Amino acid sequence: RIFMHFQKDIEAVQKLYTNQKDDPPVERDLPPMAGKISWSRQLLRRLQEPMEALCKASPELLQETEVKRVVKKYNKTARVLLEFEVVYHQAWTQQVEICRAGLQASLFVRHPETQQVFLNFDPQILALMRESECMGRMGLEVPANAQLLRAKQHLLKENYDKLQLLLLEEQRVCKKIPPILAALMTPYVGVVEQVMDPGFHSLTWLSL
Repeated sequence: RIFMHFQKDIEAVQKLYTNQKDDPPVERDLPPMAGKISWSRQLLRRLQEPMEALCKASPELLQETEVKRVVKKYNKTARVLLEFEVVYHQAWTQQVEICRAGLQASLFVRHPETQQVFLNFDPQILALMRESECMGRMGLEVPANAQLLRAKQHLLKENYDKLQLLLLEEQRVCKKIPPILAALMTPYVGVVEQVMDPGFHSLTWLSL
C-alpha cells in the first residue's frame, strides 16, 4: 500500500514535468539555465528521498510484482529528469564557447548608416558569468573557458563601464559643438577618433 501511494507521487511528478518542461518556473535568484536544472533536481528529490526511505524500511517488498512496476516507473521518471539536466548543461556549455568567441571581437562597432559608435559587447556574457557561478555551486562541471570568464568577471565589468562612459561623454561633447564651429573642431575630433581606432581593429575584450 505504501508503494501504491508512492506511485501516485510519481505520476504527479510526471504530470508536472510534462506540463512545465518547456517553460519551468525558475527561482528568482537563479539565471535561466541553472534555474531549469534546479527545477528538475527538485522534482527528482521529491521522488528520490521517499524511494530511498521505502527501500531501506521495507526491502522485502521490492520482490513483489506490483512494487517492481512502481520501481520501474520511478526509474523511468528519474532517467527523464536526469536527461533534462544533461541537455541543459550541455546547451549552456555550448553557449560558453559562443560567448568566449564574442569576447575576441573588437571593442567598438560603428552603425553602418548613422556612423554612431557602440560597444561591441554581448549582454549574454554577463548572464553567462552568473550561470558559471551557479553551476559551480550546484556541483556541475564548469568548462575551462567559463572559469576563465569568471576569473575576468570584475575586470570585464569594469572595462565595460569605463568604455560606456567614454562613449557617452564623447557623444555628449560632439553634440554640443555648434554647426558653425564644426569645421574648426574637425582636427580635434579626428584626434579622438585616432585614439579610439584600435578599439575598432586590434583591441578585444580579452586583450584588455
